[in-house]
Amino acid sequence: GASRGVCEYARREPGLPVNWDHAVRFTDQLLDEGVVVDDARWALHVALRAPPAPHSAVRIEDITRVDHPCFQQRGLFAAEALSAGRRVLRYCGVAKLRLAGDRGDYLFALKDFCGDIDIDIDAGPAGNESRFINDYRNTGSAQPNVQFTQARSETGEAEVWVEVLKHIAKSEEILVSYGGQYFSNSDDSD
Repeated sequence: GASRGVCEYARREPGLPVNWDHAVRFTDQLLDEGVVVDDARWALHVALRAPPAPHSAVRIEDITRVDHPCFQQRGLFAAEALSAGRRVLRYCGVAKLRLAGDRGDYLFALKDFCGDIDIDIDAGPAGNESRFINDYRNTGSAQPNVQFTQARSETGEAEVWVEVLKHIAKSEEILVSYGGQYFSNSDDSD
């Protein structure tokens, strides 16, 4: 039977995390949509590396609490205790130029990485487990337990990390603040 919200039909295909959405490409890198200009491509270096296999510190689970805003959807949970300050995994997806009116549930805006060029990382069509991190609001948590942190690798590649803000117990949901702009830009007609 299911425990802690892991669905009974959950299966694991080689190289994919349990409960992965098969319509989404699981990737270990930042993918180039083909429209990133040369300066931005250099700055991003089409990298943002993530583990090439499912990350052992986290797991994707169904949300079964009816009072959770993501009830009957999925979230990311700690598969082991995670200490404050730990960078758990990278946020990966498709790097693309930001366009006015661009929307999506899985967009992360890179800030100050490419000069005047606005770049988004879109984990909608491709990504890793980090795309399942929910916002903390109305979950019963008073505050997020992780944050997205921009950094550069030793070779200058752009990176976005999921960084633990406070101790996360094994089986606890990993929650971030999407920021007020995420909710003010929401389209309620969907």
